[in-house]
Amino acid sequence: MENIENELNKIEVSDLLTSNDDIDKIQNYDLTVEIIGFIDGMESSRIVGNNQQYKLFKFYLNNESGRRVQVVAWNDEIDRILVHVRPNYIIHLDGVQARPPKVSAFNNGTTNFELLIKSHNQINNLGEYKPQQNFEDNPQLIKMTDLYNSLSQRDNRVNYKMINSEFSKQN
Repeated sequence: MENIENELNKIEVSDLLTSNDDIDKIQNYDLTVEIIGFIDGMESSRIVGNNQQYKLFKFYLNNESGRRVQVVAWNDEIDRILVHVRPNYIIHLDGVQARPPKVSAFNNGTTNFELLIKSHNQINNLGEYKPQQNFEDNPQLIKMTDLYNSLSQRDNRVNYKMINSEFSKQN
């Protein structure tokens, strides 16, 4: 792992991450998708389904150029991949399947597909991601009543400490 991280330090992150052009070429039902991105979000695994119960885990790969891809794993695959899925780490997925999301309203990516991890897929952690972009130092103050709408806008950054202190002042 240390050797991989040393090699990664010599490479520009933008050269390593999958380009917008390559992501845009991914077709639904392609079983051979290869992608490299950094994990910019994840959801706790949870049980879904009405008649039959399934365990679902989601995380999101970002390419730092405007594309964010939802990645899903089901049931036993979750335990296998969890050791590789760490926030702000670069991962390489090979042989995953692109497919339309089961419910498009729950797709938090910027693509019209999600990637499905199966038992034969390879997943490699390539080291920690260090952002190339500088984010705004002065976050926008948002009233608690406007929080839901602000969170649904992808570009807003919410400072929960400011919200909490502003909320405390009102009580």
